[in-house]
Amino acid sequence: MTEFFLEISRVLKPNGYIALYFNARDDESWQYLKSIEKTSGTLKFIGCFPMTYSATSVVQDNRKGAMKSDYIIIYQKGQSNSEHILRPLHNLPPTVKKYHT
Repeated sequence: MTEFFLEISRVLKPNGYIALYFNARDDESWQYLKSIEKTSGTLKFIGCFPMTYSATSVVQDNRKGAMKSDYIIIYQKGQSNSEHILRPLHNLPPTVKKYHT
């Protein structure tokens, strides 16, 4: 994942955005996402929100500790001026909004 984020940092235009569809059950993966700002040096966490869960397996859906949502995680390269891109997200129902501006 580090190579991926370093490459995104390199090719993304200044003030550009990347939205990741993400689902992980382990703490290590989520902790890694917290370190991306420091690792990449240019990507800034903008926010996240849950999406419809992609699993359709009864076994996975009923497993102890299983995820109940997939997430969209948004990063921006460079200076954070996220209001214009996040404006459409303001129309989401309150139960879906988990991003910050």
